[in-house]
Amino acid sequence: MKKMFFVNIWNPKFFNQFLYLPRLFIITLSILLSFVLTECLRDKSINSIGDTDCSNYCLDFDHYLYNSKIVFISRRIDNSGAWGLYSMNVDGGNQRCLTEKSVRCVYPVCSPNGSMIAFIHYNDNHDYELHTVDINGGVSNLLATACRYLGQPSWSPDDSRIAFRMNRTDSSDTADIHIINSNGSHHEILTHRGNNSCPAWSPDGNLIAFSSNRDGFSGIYLMKPDGSELKLLTGKNASFSCPRWSPDGQRLAYVSCDFEGSQIFTMGIDGKNQRQLTNTVCPGWWDTGFSREGNDSPVWSPDGSQIAYVSWQNDNPDIYIMNSDGSNQRQLTYSDMRDEHPCWSPFGDYIVFTSRRYMELDFDIFIMNSNGCNQKPLSNYRREDTCPLWTMR
Repeated sequence: MKKMFFVNIWNPKFFNQFLYLPRLFIITLSILLSFVLTECLRDKSINSIGDTDCSNYCLDFDHYLYNSKIVFISRRIDNSGAWGLYSMNVDGGNQRCLTEKSVRCVYPVCSPNGSMIAFIHYNDNHDYELHTVDINGGVSNLLATACRYLGQPSWSPDDSRIAFRMNRTDSSDTADIHIINSNGSHHEILTHRGNNSCPAWSPDGNLIAFSSNRDGFSGIYLMKPDGSELKLLTGKNASFSCPRWSPDGQRLAYVSCDFEGSQIFTMGIDGKNQRQLTNTVCPGWWDTGFSREGNDSPVWSPDGSQIAYVSWQNDNPDIYIMNSDGSNQRQLTYSDMRDEHPCWSPFGDYIVFTSRRYMELDFDIFIMNSNGCNQKPLSNYRREDTCPLWTMR
């Protein structure tokens, strides 16, 4: 018997049969481990941020579920590259298209009271159109049309007017700041010299900040809503754009237009106390004729104490946060893909953003605690969702 057993176990046929069950078990176990490992890595990437202890944080939307919406743009039409305007609840539910009009791949803008959305439509005649639509959807209202360019709408704090950028002539890319009532009446042009962009209303409605190259460089300017009392805030030795008002209306965040890497600055509305907050650049850049990526997209927290922004210092865009004086800069997202377009929740406890970390979702709207914990996909659509805005209704 011992000899028979000894001979049989070394018989190739017996040996293959003997290993069949373990091999089957190993294959099955490998598949299960691969699935579990993928999910663990996925959970780790969204529940643990750097040195932050996320064990005491959760995503609790109860105080937002019945009075908030997240507005975004998405590609959801089969065999079409057109973007649509959508909204969803803050937990990702009740996703719906708000207008039959396609939208440009730029941020829509919610009115301060959360009842209306301004967006840009590109019509069949290749004209740009400024529209508004109710937050609950419906027929949109056409406010203005331009054949070359129209964009960058900004609502007045009382919802009554919209400032925007529009080309000066049909044959020129030079643009001016315009203003129009939100019902489409009383259209005025506020600037008449240089190339002007990025209008932004002050929280009290008394001023409009914007960027202009009227003096041979791109500077940050202030003016009254009627175009009067024009004032240059930044110096003449550098170029700046994209002014963003602090919630108290006393400071502006803005971005340098530096070929060697954009950086974030702040200053008082009198132009004093100009301070550079960031200084990192994308390490993997080479000169392709375009500016080097650095830091951009500053967004003030609702209480003005912090600024969320996008940084390229690790070769890919990630969401960062810092105190409004530039101190305590912290990385919130660590994806190997693009994380960008941060937007604060109304109470400052969450940040929504766009991420491409899960390839099966392409670009998706994500949400996280404002310290970076609990990063979760929100819109969960297998094409492209981007440019989120969180608004109170």
